[in-house]
Amino acid sequence: MFWRSLVVATSLALVATTAAAQLASFGDIVQPTLPANEQLVTQIGAAMPAGDLGTLVSAADVSLTTGGTLQQQLEGALAAAPDDAARSRIQGVLNHTQAALQSLRQARDETSLDAARGRLDQARGEAVEGLSELRPFVLSMTTAAAAAPATVAAAAPAVVTAAAPVALPAAGYVSVLDLATLPVLGLSFMLLGLLLRRAAPPAR
Repeated sequence: MFWRSLVVATSLALVATTAAAQLASFGDIVQPTLPANEQLVTQIGAAMPAGDLGTLVSAADVSLTTGGTLQQQLEGALAAAPDDAARSRIQGVLNHTQAALQSLRQARDETSLDAARGRLDQARGEAVEGLSELRPFVLSMTTAAAAAPATVAAAAPAVVTAAAPVALPAAGYVSVLDLATLPVLGLSFMLLGLLLRRAAPPAR
């Protein structure tokens, strides 16, 4: 009964560690989309008061660059989305971003200031809609990623070990989740050794 409980606890800890790592990875990918979307909204809004068509078109070009970057980020996040809910949310923001880019391109082709400004207004509306969907999603992802190490620690079986200082490399980065997996991996190896020892034939 003890061995069965230990195996179950170790398996649950490994599953929790893997899920937390996937969540953090997706969070790292999606997080930059929020400042990019905010920048797009700001740039379009700043371009609208332009007093001549040439200035407005130049500002629209800058917004197009930012929007193109945002689109690439969203496409990467869509490919890495861990579930249908995340894919649906990212796809919705991507649709608004693509619509904003289309309006910005049309603004460059307009021959009057009022018409070009109207296209910019459409682009800003789409970008704002995307931002209203993206902001709460990214903030919730950030909160979940921050709570992930605590979840992993709670899922792991309690093992009493002597504390030892951890020497970090002089250069490079060790993530919190990488450190969180070490006790679980150590426990797994210990369990495997005990099982092999128990299964070994008695010495003659």
